[in-house]
Amino acid sequence: MLKLKEKILLTFSLVLVLLGLASCTANSATAVKIRFEEDKVYLLKGETLELKPTIKKGSEVGEITLVWSSDDETIASVADGVVKGEKAGETQIKVCLEGRSVVYDKITVEVVETYLPTLVFTTETAEIKDNEELQLTYEL
Repeated sequence: MLKLKEKILLTFSLVLVLLGLASCTANSATAVKIRFEEDKVYLLKGETLELKPTIKKGSEVGEITLVWSSDDETIASVADGVVKGEKAGETQIKVCLEGRSVVYDKITVEVVETYLPTLVFTTETAEIKDNEELQLTYEL
């Protein structure tokens, strides 16, 4: 009798596992993923930048609507994926799927007053003697 109970329990467990696997496969057709390629972007105060997240949709997903928000609208505001630098500082922009707020990604936006160029010199060392001039070249 104990063997029969073990067989029934094993069969029942196997059926549950198979049902679980089948439901995972069915859900992949309705899955949506949103992802930004960058973790952080820089923006000049007063300028705008269009954010374009990568969106992967399952085969059964139709049109989707994205909902955008800023953690601090005084630093950077966002409307339909276009971010505007309002004042210097750092905040996060979030994009999520309308009706499914658990499907989202965030990107850090740092708003700066001015860009400071990074200079890259093509010559690593140079020796200058009295009354000589050295011309340095750089890339911005």
